[in-house]
Amino acid sequence: MFEPRVQAKASYKNILMLAYYRNHVVHVFLNEAYIASSLISFGAAVIETEGVPISRLKEKALYLSNYFRPEFAVRHQMCTDKYFFKHLEVMQQRRFIAIKDEKVMLGEIHFAVEMLSDMIGAFIETALVTHAFLLTMQMNPMQMQLTVFQQKIQSMAEQFFDEKVFKFYESCSMDAIENSLMRFKSSRIVEVFKKKFGREGIKEMISLTPEGMKATAVRQEYEELLFFKPAVVNHKVMNKSIE
Repeated sequence: MFEPRVQAKASYKNILMLAYYRNHVVHVFLNEAYIASSLISFGAAVIETEGVPISRLKEKALYLSNYFRPEFAVRHQMCTDKYFFKHLEVMQQRRFIAIKDEKVMLGEIHFAVEMLSDMIGAFIETALVTHAFLLTMQMNPMQMQLTVFQQKIQSMAEQFFDEKVFKFYESCSMDAIENSLMRFKSSRIVEVFKKKFGREGIKEMISLTPEGMKATAVRQEYEELLFFKPAVVNHKVMNKSIE
């Protein structure tokens, strides 16, 4: 089981301040960010030369949109082919991307694709570390105080950031971790309950549900999300953490 490690860094406050402004802009460009993140995930060699089949890009972008829909209170999130092609056309008109022979590649203003992708990079990293920690719980099931549980996930995320496995320090945000956990509560993978501890009083606890103990969806989603990793993520380090 992962143990917390605290390492204070003065520069983190500035990082989070910059993230504050980025996270307020993401709602405006969210659908384009889903497409950009999906496109970049195919790798520079592909998107700069041969391009990605539109059908494959659509599959990945709609997966991201469906996964993160509960986390963003945004009207008209991309959830159908119609909306995908609408936003793809906008990106083409702005020359962020180019389309040739039913394949998508970087356009003239290609730096905008990376900027859009970065808008949701931290959310992807938080989802990855939450999945990774839940996988360790499946191997070593236990009840845990909710605040301790969240702190352990945060410490795991901070270690990944320190070791340059994660690109965004915002992925260590407690708010982001709490939002990421919501999907597992609603899908009955984990349950939160209250338990009395003598003089310490009543505390909120968390544990895997019986369904969560045997659920393969956690690993399947984890492996699916790995495809969208920001560039600095190392597959070997991420996988080693849950072995």
